[in-house]
Amino acid sequence: MLTKIKLVFLGLIIMVSSCKMDEETPIDDKFDREAFLTNYADNFIIPGLINLLEVSDNFMVTAQQFKDSGAASDLENMRSSWIPLYSSWLKVVSFNFGPAGAEGLRRTMFEEQGGFPAMTELIEEKIGSGDFELDDSFRSTRGLCAIQYILFKEPDVNTALLDFDQSRLDYLYAICESFDLFIKTVNDSWQDSFRTEFISNLNTNVTSSTTRMYNGFLMDYFRLTEKKIATPMGLVSKQTEVDASYTDVFHSNLSGPFAQEHFTNLKDLFLGVSLSGDTLAPSWKDYLSFSSEGLLLAETIENQFSTIDSAFSFLPAGNSMEELIMQEDPSLNVLLDEMRALNHLFESEMSSVLGLAVTFDIDDGD
Repeated sequence: MLTKIKLVFLGLIIMVSSCKMDEETPIDDKFDREAFLTNYADNFIIPGLINLLEVSDNFMVTAQQFKDSGAASDLENMRSSWIPLYSSWLKVVSFNFGPAGAEGLRRTMFEEQGGFPAMTELIEEKIGSGDFELDDSFRSTRGLCAIQYILFKEPDVNTALLDFDQSRLDYLYAICESFDLFIKTVNDSWQDSFRTEFISNLNTNVTSSTTRMYNGFLMDYFRLTEKKIATPMGLVSKQTEVDASYTDVFHSNLSGPFAQEHFTNLKDLFLGVSLSGDTLAPSWKDYLSFSSEGLLLAETIENQFSTIDSAFSFLPAGNSMEELIMQEDPSLNVLLDEMRALNHLFESEMSSVLGLAVTFDIDDGD
């Protein structure tokens, strides 16, 4: 009888131990998450930051030249150089965690350097007062979209030059330099020690590398869909009137091309298409495809990618997105509906299949 009790007790211990292991070990433990994280660190995040810093350093050369000369040709050069800078930014902004995350009073990389729409009235007040306050809470007075406002406020270069007194030149240079230093700090941290920390965190809890990268991806797609397109169309609860100035780069009149490029970047991240154009594994697609349920979802997502690409191609040629928004063109509604359908696949279905928690505030995208 005693032997039977011991056997039962031993069985209970084994069952409890097994349950604890199940709690700590993900169901998809056979998936090589270390290779997955290494792929994104070494082929997407770090190369993307290095590229962004190189483009930013080149942009700083044009900023210095314009600050020194105030010449029309140098303003044109700054405008031309800002375009690849913003393009490079869109390739890394979803990696808004770790060295790019919030720390103390400093908010995330996106909030500090990518906030939109630019707070134009406050920017003008700062320029007028000469008190730039680059560390205050009005973050949309600095960063790439604020730089865009100052550079493109007046479409005609000669007209724009009339506004460029010394204070305006100084403020423009200051926020360009602030951006460059911020990206340098993030880049250095990734290459110094955070890469190892990122790759070694193989769990799937809310503080894991996988969950943080997933939420960065999801947040970035949400911003594109809801902040850059739905909000200026007046189709969100906080903004019910059509107003194209709510787009991220309204003053450059390039919201449409950048929205499509932003979408392509996120599609490439999911599929594992690197900056060099190579498809590298394991990607988010491979992670999903590790299970039969996930494989079907990955195929559905790819089909939705094609549908959205077609919706972009059907936008009327010859009209900017800013114009289409003000005209309330129905083709934009079709695009938005398809993008929102994909957001559901990313946020609900993908989260469920991979067992990853959505941790950001859906009301504001952060």
